[in-house]
Amino acid sequence: MAELVYDRLEAGGGLVLIAGGAIWNGKQEWEKVVVATIQKWLGPERRAGGGVFEQGELHQEVLKRTRFDSITTFDVAAEYDWTIEDILGYLYSTSFSSKRVLGDRIDAFEKDLRQALAALSEGAAFKQRIEFTAISTRKPKA
Repeated sequence: MAELVYDRLEAGGGLVLIAGGAIWNGKQEWEKVVVATIQKWLGPERRAGGGVFEQGELHQEVLKRTRFDSITTFDVAAEYDWTIEDILGYLYSTSFSSKRVLGDRIDAFEKDLRQALAALSEGAAFKQRIEFTAISTRKPKA
């Protein structure tokens, strides 16, 4: 895919990839509750659509095998406040807990997660520090 992007860029054009942290790897108590609830309803292994998630190769390692040059990596952190609705919306947009993956268990899952999170929040937002990695590279100038 990187080679396809390379062919479409003008000389000197750049590519930036952003890879972010996920609730799945979170350290906050509420994130652990989310993961435990997902595992309760979908099993202990992290899903990826119809299969199981397997950690792939790092983006920067893939880019090293392309015609791109000067690969730069830097980390950025952002603070984010989640509501229960935000969390559910995020989960339903993922391959590991989408509405399709949950199927006919969705209502029970949602009720269970809402109750578990409500017990932690007392109406306050769920705070998260999200760590992003930005990887940039360029197509050489002719």
